[in-house]
Amino acid sequence: MSKHQRRKGNTQTASSNHAAELLANSGHTVQIVTFGDCEPFAATSLENHDPDDDLFDAEIQIALKKIIKKDSQTREKGLKELRQLIDKVSIDDVRKSFKHFIILFPKLSVDATAAIRSNAVRVLGGYIKKLQKNSEPYLKKALPYVILLMHDSYSQVINESKSMLADCFPNEKYGTVMEIFKEPVCEIALKFISDKHQLLKKGEGEETEEQRFMRLALQSLQYLHSICTESLSDELRKQILQFFSSPYLRRLVSPSSQVISSMLILASRVTTLTDGWEAVLKSYIPTAALAHLDNADRSTSRASAVFILQMVKAKVLFSVLDIDDAVVRRLILLINRKGNFWNNISTIMVPVIKAVLEEKTIVESQLLLERILDAFFEGMPWSMSFPSVAWVNAFIEFTEFRICWTMNQCANDLDIVVDKFIDKMWIATKCTLKWNDRSLVRKMVHLPERIVIICFDYSEIVFRLRCQLREHFLNELPSTEPLIEELFYDRVEPIWSDFIEQLLSHTCASQKLIANVMEKCSDDILKDINSRIDLCQAISSKVDWEDVEDTALLMLKLLIKFTAMLDKQISEFYKADDELTSIRFLIAFGLLNEKYSAAHFIDEPVLVKAMQFCIHQTDLKRWSILMDIAMLFPYFETALQQVLVENRCQIDQQLLVTVLNKRGREISEDLRSKLVDLIIGHFFETEESSSEVINEIIEAMVSSSVDMKSVAQIIINKLNAIDLLQFDYSVIEIATTIAASLPSSSAVYFIINCTDLADKFSLLDRKYGLEIMDVQECLASPVVTSLFSENVDNNSTLLPYLSYAIFIINYLDMIAEAYTRHYTTSFLYAVAISSLASINTICNEQFIDARTNLNNLVNQLILTNEQLKEDLLSECISLIAEGNESLCLLAALRLLADGLCMEKIEAVFKVSGKNLDPFGIILCSAALRFQGKVYEGYCDPPVSIKHWISHFEMASSLKEPVNLLQLLAQFMVEGRSTLEEYIFTYNYGTKEDEERNIFNCSLLRFLALCCPYLQQMDTAMRDFLCCALITSLESANAFWGQCKSQSYILFSRLSVRLFNECAQMIDNTKNDVELAPFRQDWLDFFCPAAQNILLTWFLGLTSYQENSHSIALQNTLCLSINYITEEFIQTASLQPVFDVELDLLNYDEHLQSVVIPLHALINSPFADVQIAALRILKLITRDMLKTQNKRNEEDDIGDEKLSSSHQKHLPVPFIRILDDTMISSCILSPKLLIWDAFINSLNQFELLERVAYCSVSVSSVGVMDISKQDYWKKMKSLLPRYAFRLFYSTCEILPALVRQWYIKLPRAAATIFKSFVTKSISPLIWKVECDQIVSRKMPNKLKIRLLRAARQIVAEYDLEDSVMTLTIEYPADYLLSVTLIEDEKTIVSRETRRKWLLQLTMFLTHQNGSIMDAVLMWAGNIERHMEGAEDCTICMMTVHSRTYQLPRVRCKQCKKRFHSDCLYKWFDSSNQSTCPLCRASFR
Repeated sequence: MSKHQRRKGNTQTASSNHAAELLANSGHTVQIVTFGDCEPFAATSLENHDPDDDLFDAEIQIALKKIIKKDSQTREKGLKELRQLIDKVSIDDVRKSFKHFIILFPKLSVDATAAIRSNAVRVLGGYIKKLQKNSEPYLKKALPYVILLMHDSYSQVINESKSMLADCFPNEKYGTVMEIFKEPVCEIALKFISDKHQLLKKGEGEETEEQRFMRLALQSLQYLHSICTESLSDELRKQILQFFSSPYLRRLVSPSSQVISSMLILASRVTTLTDGWEAVLKSYIPTAALAHLDNADRSTSRASAVFILQMVKAKVLFSVLDIDDAVVRRLILLINRKGNFWNNISTIMVPVIKAVLEEKTIVESQLLLERILDAFFEGMPWSMSFPSVAWVNAFIEFTEFRICWTMNQCANDLDIVVDKFIDKMWIATKCTLKWNDRSLVRKMVHLPERIVIICFDYSEIVFRLRCQLREHFLNELPSTEPLIEELFYDRVEPIWSDFIEQLLSHTCASQKLIANVMEKCSDDILKDINSRIDLCQAISSKVDWEDVEDTALLMLKLLIKFTAMLDKQISEFYKADDELTSIRFLIAFGLLNEKYSAAHFIDEPVLVKAMQFCIHQTDLKRWSILMDIAMLFPYFETALQQVLVENRCQIDQQLLVTVLNKRGREISEDLRSKLVDLIIGHFFETEESSSEVINEIIEAMVSSSVDMKSVAQIIINKLNAIDLLQFDYSVIEIATTIAASLPSSSAVYFIINCTDLADKFSLLDRKYGLEIMDVQECLASPVVTSLFSENVDNNSTLLPYLSYAIFIINYLDMIAEAYTRHYTTSFLYAVAISSLASINTICNEQFIDARTNLNNLVNQLILTNEQLKEDLLSECISLIAEGNESLCLLAALRLLADGLCMEKIEAVFKVSGKNLDPFGIILCSAALRFQGKVYEGYCDPPVSIKHWISHFEMASSLKEPVNLLQLLAQFMVEGRSTLEEYIFTYNYGTKEDEERNIFNCSLLRFLALCCPYLQQMDTAMRDFLCCALITSLESANAFWGQCKSQSYILFSRLSVRLFNECAQMIDNTKNDVELAPFRQDWLDFFCPAAQNILLTWFLGLTSYQENSHSIALQNTLCLSINYITEEFIQTASLQPVFDVELDLLNYDEHLQSVVIPLHALINSPFADVQIAALRILKLITRDMLKTQNKRNEEDDIGDEKLSSSHQKHLPVPFIRILDDTMISSCILSPKLLIWDAFINSLNQFELLERVAYCSVSVSSVGVMDISKQDYWKKMKSLLPRYAFRLFYSTCEILPALVRQWYIKLPRAAATIFKSFVTKSISPLIWKVECDQIVSRKMPNKLKIRLLRAARQIVAEYDLEDSVMTLTIEYPADYLLSVTLIEDEKTIVSRETRRKWLLQLTMFLTHQNGSIMDAVLMWAGNIERHMEGAEDCTICMMTVHSRTYQLPRVRCKQCKKRFHSDCLYKWFDSSNQSTCPLCRASFR
């Protein structure tokens, strides 16, 4: 290939397959290489070889070439390719290639790689299946190797070989093939193990020749194993026997354990053949078997042991092996050595010993047996690694053999032998304890009894044996306790009764041992023992409660049993006089197998005390045992009832569940109901139970036949009992989980049907009808008239309804696989409650979490499901058509309609509203905000009140009101004259009055909606609107404080709302020239009259009962305070109210009339009332401060007059609120509001006055009280906004005060506070300072420049000939850090300059002035210096560092001037009132 052709993209992977294809396409014949030249074993040609057989498919030829490659991966790949090609090429190509593959197969079958061997078998099978009978002539060359591969060392090869033969030769053909090729395979196997086969030469692969020989030899030996059990021909048998005399045999007894094992197994099999023993005994096999008994390989050791045992049984062991030098010596050596081979030699030990003893004399045998006994214990490793099971079995077998042999051969020596064995047996028995195997302990413990049985006729020996054994047991207690327990594992024989008696009195015998042994004693043995000792007293003395309690309970059980059996009183031996002893006694009683009469042992007090113990200790284990035996006591229920009453709140839930699980079906219904109540109540009290626990407990209730209706009622009661002041979602979660765990049939107890829905909505209408009518246009509903005439109970809240709505949605979501119409009313209930919760006057901030949760559920599960929304909409309209015109339904209707297109609403309306009357249609249309022609055939005359109510409500309901002014004009023309008599006036007493009130309310709502179109109205409409406002307010004012009717509250609220809308519109159009005349009329006539009424109402809220007005009216009234002008508040004519203390302080009449009601309003529990009162308070705080400190503000007339007082005071109303120590229910702390009003008023004072008042704030105002329970939960939305604004104002006006507070904070709190101020407060204050500097008019000689990027303020004072410069750098965390001040050198002295800088620093560090104030003070210092102002000779400053006053107090003698504060300090320090300079008296 040229360089150009070798470039990237032209190269191809080298492929012999591709090369063959290219040669074939070019016309060249591709012939296969002769395999005879490559394979030594295939030099002989196939029979009937045809030269044409070398011409076949090129791909097969290439695959065959790969098979003879040296690389194993290539050979494996070639076999896989050949297997695939067999199924693709023609039968002729398969036949031709098969002749070549059959030559290669023997070598492939012995390949070192298992994958190649298995693939070769797979390919051979493919050929046979494809060629079938055509393959028969060649199978004799391959199948023997396949059969041999059935004994390969890899299971993969074995399975592949077996599978191939079974598939290719099914049924009886398989046996025929195996029989036909038995001799060829045997010949190949013998050649392999004789190292004569040419395939043993090392081929390609990683194994050595030795490894190859061992692998093939093992494979051959295993095949020979299999055929030795079958019938063999004489020739084949002779060949196998001859192998044992061949020199190659010794090579097989090699380091390979598998080969040795196979060789020994083959030898064992050969011995079953004719002349087999003769051939084997002449070989090296017997010696090898004896030598390999202790081989580390288990299979080799086992095979050796089996062969030796065969020799023993055939009595040929000593024919080839010397009895002393070989067998006995080897046997003693093996017994001495303790290894894993014991697992194999233990089975042949006694048979070999028997064979040896048959060849020995009695004396020699005795000596040999002594040596063997000693060998058992020599070099004994007492660890578990030793094969202890084999050792124990061998020792027991040898012991029994030795005793029997002694009895038969030398009976006179039996007592000596037994004595020796007792000592050895005791050593062996104690050793078994270390091996921690109870089965071995049991074998050794029972060995003496087996000896007793053998020596039964020798009574003296038996007696001595038992006595020695008892001594060992008793003398070595407590270490022998396990041995004694195993000795009496099944039962106690009467012969051991004396031993039991001794055991009871033994001090080292534990109660566990006593309990176990006594349980095995029969009644006869027990009575026999009791005849000699007091059995009950003995057992009682052994009970030890400081030991393991379970064991002590067993002893107590025995005591109860024995007292009953021996007819004694249990009280003589055990006292159940407290809770612990009682529960122990009951548990022990329950352990008895025989059922005794409970009344004979246990009375009711004992049972009660036992139950009390379990409850107090929350002992579930003992309680469960108690419940198991509970029904044995006839007074069980009575005792349980008593315990439940006494411990109702302290019983653990699991204890109660246990009662249900074990005795739920047997107890009475009343007791079962109490248990269920306690169990379910526990879920709500702990709030920690998982759904798995709840499911388990509910299943227990179901299995105990608990009435699920009672469970459901408990859940509903818990939901209704949610704290009225705090929402707890965990209660709902638990209720939902429990309800969902109940059987599906229990859903009927939770879902809301139509009747339930009507009842609930009726109740909600009576309670919240006023709030619904206030926010929704539903006055046309027939139920409004009845609601107006009913009294309302305001003691409950919406929270229980919210909770149940959340619960029912979650519950239905969990249990309902798909929505069904059966749940429609339940979903409708949830939607209605969600709609009510969105009304702020119903659901205040305390329930904001519950409202949010419900709204999220409604949105996710209902409002996002279009089909469900349409079904609920249809159901809602259908219920209205059926006569249920509840306001809650109308509220739900509106919520469901939001988000649906008008086409769908109209379609649903037409189908579901067929039975609606005209007013029902209008009512639904208003709720749906359905615009257009809502009905046909309406026949009421235009003057009808219902007609106008319907039209007003309809117009007010639209999202985008249109033609409002047209409807207003129509009413003014058509309806006004007819209804003039009672329009805008409120009356009550008759049904007709209520209908007119409804009309006026709808009209007022409509007029408020028209206010935004004030500019489009003509003069007549505006006058009508203003007259409506004044008339309605005056009419409402006539009944204020007297009428509590809901219609009156709604009428008043809508009147105030009309004022708010008008006032806002007037404010929004203040720049409209065309409305100037109307605005002037408004300010001159309408607004003052309205403001007077509203201010009077607001200030009178404290004396007006809270129940007599709604939250909506209160909110609207508070909002109106924002539209009452400052001038009016300060000049309004109010009903006089006087306070003695304020009167003495010269508070004028108007100020007292405003201040005194504000005290109660500031302490109102409603935040909106507090905020509105705060606005008024801010307007009058400056006047109160002036009035309070009027005497202190008198100027010191004349230079020589010293002020009698310089301390400022807070207003008395402030002091009263600050000194109030009672914990109020206010949302906003009154102290916080007082602080807000105070710092707001400081901005209205000059710098010197502000500084004076600041000193009051430090001592008078403390930290607000936030310790009240649930305070922060109530403040979660309002407090952050208000507190941030107030804190910012405090930082802006009183920076030094905040700085002093910050310094005292703990480090962790200070870090958080500093981060907050730096990020949120400092940038705002810097912006305000900059704005103040830019907007403020400066003195002529003072110029200020702002360097915003550097956060610097540069002040320059012009001195004509020079300029004095002051630089103030604003830190990033101002006000927590003090500003940096620098000034340039000027014409003033160094001391004066230093004094001014010190004064500025003191001002900005310790006083509450702004940076602008500091700059002006610096400029004032310069100005006064230039004008020659005199310094105070005490502080040596012109301006005082704290009061910022000039020296004004002058000494009459020396005429020097001083600061008043400096003089007071001088008087205090010198204890005299003389002048610091001339010592003249100031008095």
